[in-house]
Amino acid sequence: MNPATIISLTVLSYDIYLFILLIMVNRNKEEIINAGALPFLLNLLGSGALLRVKESAISVLLTISCLDKNKAAIGSSGAMKILVNHLDGGSRQGVKDALITLFNLSGLSDNCLCMLKDGVIPKLFHLLDLGDMELIEKCLSMLYDLGSIEEGRSAIVEEDGGISNLVEFLDSGSSKEKEIVTSILLVISTSNHEHSQVILREGVIPSLVMLSVNGSPRGKDKALKLLQHFREARQREVM
Repeated sequence: MNPATIISLTVLSYDIYLFILLIMVNRNKEEIINAGALPFLLNLLGSGALLRVKESAISVLLTISCLDKNKAAIGSSGAMKILVNHLDGGSRQGVKDALITLFNLSGLSDNCLCMLKDGVIPKLFHLLDLGDMELIEKCLSMLYDLGSIEEGRSAIVEEDGGISNLVEFLDSGSSKEKEIVTSILLVISTSNHEHSQVILREGVIPSLVMLSVNGSPRGKDKALKLLQHFREARQREVM
C-alpha cells in the first residue's frame, strides 16, 4: 500500500471517529441521516479501507440503527448485505456490532426479507455453533424476528441441522435462551403443519415437559403452549 493511500485511510478513520462522537448525542442521530451520512458510510464500507476503519463505520450504523425512524432508510440503502457478509469476515467486536445492527433492523419485515435474500440464516447458525455467549442471545432473538414472516420460518426449517441446533438449547441453554428458542419453535409449529412435524421428529417433547416444570415463568408458558399445540395436532390426526 502506498503512503498516499495510508494517509487517505487515516483521514477517513478520523472522520468516522468524529461521526461516532456526534452520534453519541441522541438528538444528532436523525440529523446525521438527513445530512446524507448513509451514502458516505456505504462508500467507505464498500471501499478497500482498512478493517478497523470499516468496523468504525459499522459502529456508526449500529448507533443510528437504534432510532426507529432510521431503520427503513438503512434497510433500503444496501447496508444489509454488507452487514450480513461481515458476520463471518470481521473481528470479534466487528461481528458483534454487525449482528446487533442487524438485530436492531430486524423488527421491520421488509428488512427481514432483505436479510434472508442476503443469506443471513446460515451465518446466524454458524455463530451459534461457535458458542460465543455474548452473541448467542442476539442470534436467537434475530431468528425469532425472522420467524415472524413465512419466508423466515421456511428458511430456518430448511437450514441443514437448523431445528436440531435450536432444540439442543432446550437442554443446554440458559433460561433466556430456552425462552427464545421455545418462542421460535412455537411460531414455526403453529404456522405450518409440516414444519411442526419436523420439530416433533427432533424428539422435542421431553425437553418441553422439563421446561414446563422447571423453566422461568415465560419459558413455562411457551413450553405449555407448544405442548398443547402438539396434543391438539395429534388429536386432529386421529379423528
